[in-house]
Amino acid sequence: MKVMLSAILEIVRVLVVIVFFFVLIGIVVNGVFENTTNLDVQELIEDNGYLFFFRLLQGVGVVGVIYIFYRNKYQFSGWYRGKQMQRLSKRTTRMLLCISLVCMFALYAVVWLVV
Repeated sequence: MKVMLSAILEIVRVLVVIVFFFVLIGIVVNGVFENTTNLDVQELIEDNGYLFFFRLLQGVGVVGVIYIFYRNKYQFSGWYRGKQMQRLSKRTTRMLLCISLVCMFALYAVVWLVV
């Protein structure tokens, strides 16, 4: 019973961490986008439908950053204690971080080059 309760609490904690960081990173990225381009993100996506794909790609990048933070730091401070809790290797962390950053900033590159 104790293991199941700790697993449920850990799932709730993971969801809270995901939502918190998704909102936080989203606010920062949108703020940077709107300040550097002087364009409203929502209006730009409504005018250019293909930018919706890049917005989704940006979300994938944010999820990648959250995954890296969770696996390297936050999983060790929760309620669940499993046998397979280990950090990502430095190589994997760098690779995922590079891919996530490219995904997050692809929208900027397209807007600056095309629009």
